[in-house]
Amino acid sequence: MPRRTDPHPMGLAVATRITKLRAEQGMTLGRLAHASGVSRGHLSNIERGLAVITIATLEPIARGLCTEVFYLLVFPENGLRDECVERLRTLEEKRLRELLPRLRRPRAARRVTGQRRL
Repeated sequence: MPRRTDPHPMGLAVATRITKLRAEQGMTLGRLAHASGVSRGHLSNIERGLAVITIATLEPIARGLCTEVFYLLVFPENGLRDECVERLRTLEEKRLRELLPRLRRPRAARRVTGQRRL
């Protein structure tokens, strides 16, 4: 996997997120490497924003952190929607089941007639 010399901003944001979630669980880099099957060295490069990370790499890391891939791409400091997702991540399943009926379902997109989609 190619290694960067300077961190990419999005890569660094994902790296920071992975580090935060790992620390939240009191997990060492070695333990995450064992749980995810991603080498400790590669994880170290990822957490420093130096590795070119792929979607295929995010999946085992998320599994190692016992979370979903999309939670690695949520940045609560970026705004209200991300903050809401972060709060939902930490809720117990019972609370989620109570909350879900109170949220409106998104409306289905309206079909525009007379136009072809490419």
